[in-house]
Amino acid sequence: MVKFAHIADAHVGGWRDPKMSSLSLSAFGRAVDLCIKENVDFVVFAGDLFNTALPGIDFMNYVTKKLSDLKKAGIPVYTIPGSHDFSPSGKTFLSTLERAGLVVLLTKADVVGDKLIIKPFVDEVHKVVLFGMPGRRRSLEKSYYEMLDLDEINKTLNKFKDFMKIFVFHSAVSELISNSAYLSSAIPLSYLPEGFDYYAAGHVHEIIEKRANNKLVVYPGPVFPNNFSELESLKCGGFYVVNFDESSRKVSLSYKPIVVKNVYSIKLDADGLSPQDVFSDLKNKIMEKEFYDTIVLLRVSGKLSSGKVSDIDFNALINLLYERGAYFVLKNTYSLEGVELNNVKVVASNPEELEDKTLLENIGRLSFVKDPVEFSRKLMNVLSAEQADGEPKSKFELRLSSEFSAILNTVINDKSKN
Repeated sequence: MVKFAHIADAHVGGWRDPKMSSLSLSAFGRAVDLCIKENVDFVVFAGDLFNTALPGIDFMNYVTKKLSDLKKAGIPVYTIPGSHDFSPSGKTFLSTLERAGLVVLLTKADVVGDKLIIKPFVDEVHKVVLFGMPGRRRSLEKSYYEMLDLDEINKTLNKFKDFMKIFVFHSAVSELISNSAYLSSAIPLSYLPEGFDYYAAGHVHEIIEKRANNKLVVYPGPVFPNNFSELESLKCGGFYVVNFDESSRKVSLSYKPIVVKNVYSIKLDADGLSPQDVFSDLKNKIMEKEFYDTIVLLRVSGKLSSGKVSDIDFNALINLLYERGAYFVLKNTYSLEGVELNNVKVVASNPEELEDKTLLENIGRLSFVKDPVEFSRKLMNVLSAEQADGEPKSKFELRLSSEFSAILNTVINDKSKN
């Protein structure tokens, strides 16, 4: 029997508020402690250990300490960079952790012609072979899948027939996800190479375990929710402990929730209410209970019958929640409107979705171009371009300038024709 932990999306350093940031650290620490308590053979971390390639020193110190605990317990950690802790220059703290012997990066690869040959890591002790595919910003890792040398992968899988085979990746799979926010950047299931016993996924902040086309693809969700919506839907984070029976080649899953604080939601449909009514209704809801050491989510939506959103004294309500013991209060009024004209407001669960929604909200302002959507996406792709390894800064800037000029020249040519 092989027993391992599948963890993803800790996003250490992702919360700006120190109190919430400390909870994400605590959740990661508990995950490590539970791995040791469960006596797993190894840990697979499917990307976004950190929220950035170069996190703050306090975050580095804490994560290094917890990974050292795993090493002392004889539990190796196999990981890939996610879309947040990936760095095209290679300057990422994950590389430092690998040099310190605390993790093994499953991202060794060679480019031969137009083929990408990813190198496996073979764990002879536990009879496991692992392949990894890194995640990149705006899902630019799609090009990696299109270049994959599948013949080389199959050669390795055939060589280690009796071993458990794990493919680790950090991408949304379009056929498996329910959240439409991920669809624009998702890859098709067919991109995942065949022949693996387990597909350890990251990036999607949902708990998913599905078998499709003979592929068992599992997303453990975040170690700790990363925003208001995730706290509302998930309440807590967690990870999977996976058991693999070598004789039957069957995989069994056990989800391990990590509860660092209770989460309580207060919702109010303010449609047709005055600001005074909203304040009174929310105050009554707050006075109904205590909120000791609880994260309180305050969501108000609808269109007021009079006045502006700013007429509601939310500060007084939030102070009342703290008086009644709340650990932290988060407020969401994006879908609340006054009777006066509001500015464009967009609700999004991640930066990529925010870009897409903002683009659609403001597309009418780009009437000077023939295809505003295509024009905007081209500009965003240029803005998200990354400096290649070994590419001089001057050459990188020249490349961006050339791409910008090409886009703008298209607009000028279209205008001149009209």
